[in-house]
Amino acid sequence: MVHVVDAAAGVVTDNIVVGTRPRRLLLLPDGKELWVSNELSGQVTVIDRAANRVATTLDFCRRDSVRSTSRPSDNASRRRATTSRRRLRYRSLYRF
Repeated sequence: MVHVVDAAAGVVTDNIVVGTRPRRLLLLPDGKELWVSNELSGQVTVIDRAANRVATTLDFCRRDSVRSTSRPSDNASRRRATTSRRRLRYRSLYRF
């Protein structure tokens, strides 16, 4: 859940339901959208700041469920798929 806070009054003015475990936020330079990454649900929620509502949700696969969608037909394809999975595992283990 994302809380909209009136900083001057020090009160929560609105609550916006997003995915599971929101972690990182990105406010676009024009201030119209707030992007929220949801760690456990594997989603990014885009919030329309004018309406304080979810504009859209982008779904991504979770780290623990990365699977190739098609069976590699040759050795080069297998190497690329394996390397991508290793890279993803490495990044998830050593995030800063």
